[in-house]
Amino acid sequence: MPFAQGHIGRQGWFTIGSTETIRVKLPVLLDQMGFVVKVLGMSAAIAIAFKTVAPQLPIPATSAVSLAIVLLPSLIVGAILTWQLWKLNHADATHPRRD
Repeated sequence: MPFAQGHIGRQGWFTIGSTETIRVKLPVLLDQMGFVVKVLGMSAAIAIAFKTVAPQLPIPATSAVSLAIVLLPSLIVGAILTWQLWKLNHADATHPRRD
């Protein structure tokens, strides 16, 4: 049995003989690539800043400072995620969805 042109695959993509895949998925792919490039750029900028600025900072070498440096990123991410969860739940309570 021959395949029809534009056969739809499991994920809704046109898999055989169709340029529709490119037209539909290209903007999403470009958005994702742009996000990855932004993350890599910011990561490189932060790494360069740490490499050049950090040695000049007068940070004492104590256990408390080491503990703060290790725990602070996790605490910040946890606070942001908690705030977003609270905001999401609060928005649902004030603006109930209408189906």
